[in-house]
Amino acid sequence: MKKKSVKKTIMAALLSLSVLCTTAFAFPASAATESVNGCEHKNQRVISSVFLGYSNANPSTHQVTYENTYMCEDCKQVLLPAKKESYSEPHKQKPGTVYCVCGYYLH
Repeated sequence: MKKKSVKKTIMAALLSLSVLCTTAFAFPASAATESVNGCEHKNQRVISSVFLGYSNANPSTHQVTYENTYMCEDCKQVLLPAKKESYSEPHKQKPGTVYCVCGYYLH
């Protein structure tokens, strides 16, 4: 490797590390699942949901997996980390095909 290339790689790694450390310590202690103010987070709602995909298809259903981020309605704290959750649902045929939206062949 050339000296410039090595220097750029090291600088990029140091910059990435500094950004990672800054964001890791930027969250207050109350932003974690455990709250410092004694709230038990019983009243939660989903504030963001990311579709991760389909799995476990069988002749009648498939599972849909999401990564959900919750917020406590009582203390207004975002509960971290996000939770991966799966739900079973019946197949939904793609219009004009013999396949489900999950890719499962429907006879």
